[in-house]
Amino acid sequence: MDITAENLSALFNTYNTAFSAGMQRGPDIPAELATEYLKFAELAMAVPSTGESTIHAWLNQIPGFREWVGDRQKKAIGDGALTVINADFEDTVAVPRNKILDDQYGLFTPLMTSMGIEGGDETLWLERAIDAMLANGKWADGTAFFAAARKYGKSTIKNYVTDALSDTSLAAAIATMMSYNGPEGLPLKVAPVYLVVGPNQRDNAWSLVKNSLKVAKAVSGDTAGAAIENPLKGRALLRVHPRITGNQWFLLGTKSGIKPVAVQKRQEAKLTALANPTDPNVFFNKEFIYGADARGEAFLTLPHLAYGGFAT
Repeated sequence: MDITAENLSALFNTYNTAFSAGMQRGPDIPAELATEYLKFAELAMAVPSTGESTIHAWLNQIPGFREWVGDRQKKAIGDGALTVINADFEDTVAVPRNKILDDQYGLFTPLMTSMGIEGGDETLWLERAIDAMLANGKWADGTAFFAAARKYGKSTIKNYVTDALSDTSLAAAIATMMSYNGPEGLPLKVAPVYLVVGPNQRDNAWSLVKNSLKVAKAVSGDTAGAAIENPLKGRALLRVHPRITGNQWFLLGTKSGIKPVAVQKRQEAKLTALANPTDPNVFFNKEFIYGADARGEAFLTLPHLAYGGFAT
């Protein structure tokens, strides 16, 4: 293909179409295997961001109707707000000039599709959301999001343990989340939904929430080693993600459409090019550069929506 402005514009359109298709498609995981793979919408929600950073003052309020007696009451956990600074992300592919001249530019189309996949919700932004959980950064009140004790007005909640994932620790996590009370001492009605683990905890987690039977312990009153009904079966949906490389485990809940993690997107991934024949990369290195960049960041929302097991 001749190196002309018209041909280079057509080539960019081809690459951009492949890039956009990749963003929409997400990772190529067979349907039979995708069931357990954690998805963006199960963990996170997208929120707008229009500047270098965004202040999230809404985190200290919990929605919920009450009988209107007297003045309106703001259901506030406390004071404070969380400022989230947007970060920059990029990915770049170089296409040798001679590959274009020799009509071999199509060899790079799959790379553009792959770059789109890496820049979409199910890769870039999902990984940011998982990293936010693992980092356990400060919340709006200035303390770590996952904590052994946090004041919620008249109530106190606990969403942090160092226990390994087991039938005992999972049962305690489910009961604890379902028992959370809000600032006024009334039940928050949190529904635990997803048990999220890394690959090395997958089989353990599967046995806890999928097996119909479990082995009885001597302290249970049954004969040790006997098979008894598993009371945890179906109490949570198993989700796995390779970003979690340790023994951490998380129980995620939902309430009023709010997810445990939010991703503020300042800019979705967008493909651009240094594809002018007089650009230095072409003139000196005989390479046309195609790159994508995005801006945004993930942060943890309401502490009662996530329970973290930070087992070592």
